[in-house]
Amino acid sequence: MNGIFPCPCLGRDPTELRRTTMQHLGPICSDRLTAAPRQGVIRTQQSVGNVMPALHPLVQRARDLVPLIAAAGNEHDDSRQMAKPVVEALVGGGFFTMMKPKYVGGMELKPSVFAQITEEFASADASTAWVVCQGNVSSVVGVYLDRDIAQQIFGKPNGIVAWGPPGSPYEAVRVEGGYRVTGRWPFMSGSQNATYLGAHLKVAG
Repeated sequence: MNGIFPCPCLGRDPTELRRTTMQHLGPICSDRLTAAPRQGVIRTQQSVGNVMPALHPLVQRARDLVPLIAAAGNEHDDSRQMAKPVVEALVGGGFFTMMKPKYVGGMELKPSVFAQITEEFASADASTAWVVCQGNVSSVVGVYLDRDIAQQIFGKPNGIVAWGPPGSPYEAVRVEGGYRVTGRWPFMSGSQNATYLGAHLKVAG
């Protein structure tokens, strides 16, 4: 069973979050990857005849955010979560809707364009790229949900799911109106800026 549950982290102090039973590490991995500096990076594009392919506008929008994201890199490492201005810029720019179904307001971008945008963010701060990537990949689950449920979870620009790792020993218990889940997950990338948490687990019985 894959469960998606409203995130209890919204509006809570990061220091308090680190003491919760979820053991949130936030969106920043403890073994943070260091992205290569933009200087010296050679980008290549395939051309058809003498015409270079047009740059997708969202790729350019991602490039425009690189200075902001790069400047916040050390803060991300220290706080183990993305800086508020970075989160606001990413949400406002629609970067958490790239892989969402169109019927909930998503873009359903081609994987090739999504990869280019992830690369742009990674050139500034690998942890930011990871969180954006994970949030978008998690949103793909929306195509398997009833449309009203998908709309409830993903319908807003900040409708973000942070997913925990597989292999959980916990079980979902059937109760009136749904399931009850009690457990402890070591991390959920992007949990501080998520509105829902996802979990991999079995149904008891």
